[in-house]
Amino acid sequence: MLTGVKVPSEGFKNEKYKGDLLLGKSFTVAPITHKRLENFGEKNKYYINDHNEPIIQKEIFEQAQNIMAKRSTRRSIEKGTKRENTAENMLLAV
Repeated sequence: MLTGVKVPSEGFKNEKYKGDLLLGKSFTVAPITHKRLENFGEKNKYYINDHNEPIIQKEIFEQAQNIMAKRSTRRSIEKGTKRENTAENMLLAV
């Protein structure tokens, strides 16, 4: 378990750190102008496990995701809004 470890805000949000790949995060709307939009389910997404050599161990990546989810929930409760932003819910959105 990671305790007392600072998790970088952007560092562990990318699945490539654990060796996986998510294709279809965005898509091109207008090829001539190269306009791209984030894919919220309009197109298919493909998740590939063990695509490349991991930078960090998968267990550490998952622990960091859990820490960030707890911090996110704690901050949203302090602000008066509660949102469930757990690692599991993030993966279900894919």
